[in-house]
Amino acid sequence: AGMSSSSALLTGTALGWLWQHGSPRARWAALGGLAVSAAVLAMAAPAAAQNTAAAAASAGVDRIVYLGGLIPAAVLIADALTGQLGANPIQRATLQTGLLTLALLVLSLACTPLRLLTGWTWPARIRKTLGLLAFGYAALHFLIYLLDHSFDLTLMTEDVLERPFITAGFTGLLLLVP
Repeated sequence: AGMSSSSALLTGTALGWLWQHGSPRARWAALGGLAVSAAVLAMAAPAAAQNTAAAAASAGVDRIVYLGGLIPAAVLIADALTGQLGANPIQRATLQTGLLTLALLVLSLACTPLRLLTGWTWPARIRKTLGLLAFGYAALHFLIYLLDHSFDLTLMTEDVLERPFITAGFTGLLLLVP
């Protein structure tokens, strides 16, 4: 399809990690997200070919993408409320929200090349929704990080300066803020 091999590899790696390290509920959430994505592709491709149906299908596709993107958050909240996050719940929640952020960001960035390669217009319509979901998961990821560090700004500043992956994540979050 229109997604670059590196984008597909990163998204596949994130979903693979969730499948391997997530709880059974997280696995079902990942499958649900993939099923929703497949439904979006199946519905949007024919609609993009028909100009009259494309506008009507756009609102429905956007809602489906949004609801599909919220499935992992609902599963994470349900797991937290029922105590099923494992031995280190903060680490699991941090890793899952971080990987979901990366996957959604890659998908939102892949929309424009997909539109240019295929001529479909629906990827441009869902790009904003995917980007907003990525920002939401990034904000949740940062909130979990803040809670883990007890809102200690000195400790967080040291962490950002000493650990390159945290520096990259913090910079990425700052770039997502308009």
